[in-house]
Amino acid sequence: MLQLKDHVVKGRADLGIAFDGEGDRMVVADSKGVQISGDELMVIFARDFLRLNPGETVMSEVKAIQFCYDDVASLGGKSLMRKIGHTHQEARMPSAGIQLYLKLYRYNGNFRC
Repeated sequence: MLQLKDHVVKGRADLGIAFDGEGDRMVVADSKGVQISGDELMVIFARDFLRLNPGETVMSEVKAIQFCYDDVASLGGKSLMRKIGHTHQEARMPSAGIQLYLKLYRYNGNFRC
């Protein structure tokens, strides 16, 4: 994260995104090098998804903050809260017709989406 912040600030970038080695986790920094929390990213992704797919269901885990679920509802979407662990979500996705699943990771005290 420190390298990402440095590159964003020194390069005067609008945004910085870094992925882990497997490409399934990411961290984002704004133009000032401040990390955007996983919950904030979940809201951003859900808003864009619901703009393109009105009324659809967004699934996440129980550790997401209530604001994420409230925001989805305020945009006319449906929220589905599931147990922690990708096997629980992946098992539910086909039967519920889920197209967007948002998951938080905790690493060294930072949330990643």
